[in-house]
Amino acid sequence: MEQNIKDYIISKRNNKILGFIEVYKDPKIPFLYSGKIIQNNFPKELVLMLDEYVNAVNDLTFSILDEIEEEISKYNLYLDNRNIKIFLPHIDEENQEISFYTKYPSSSGFLDNSPLN
Repeated sequence: MEQNIKDYIISKRNNKILGFIEVYKDPKIPFLYSGKIIQNNFPKELVLMLDEYVNAVNDLTFSILDEIEEEISKYNLYLDNRNIKIFLPHIDEENQEISFYTKYPSSSGFLDNSPLN
């Protein structure tokens, strides 16, 4: 994938466009992209789940991470034009910013799919 990309994020669960983004590949962390949300149609319930996930990590409440992650994974999020699945998205609505991985980060390295799938 090239360094600077513009693409739609879609939910393959219902084939809805959730946002249009412009992101850049992180030069230090493999498979991590971050940048701006140009058009934001992300469902509020998804944004709340993503916030809940980040808060659980920050609060070291690891016991609920799998449950939250399973709910997030039901959206089946992809970069539309590239047909690439995205993992662990983080949306900052106030600043209209997004970050995500194109491979699932785990203690065993980067995986093509979440271990929950």
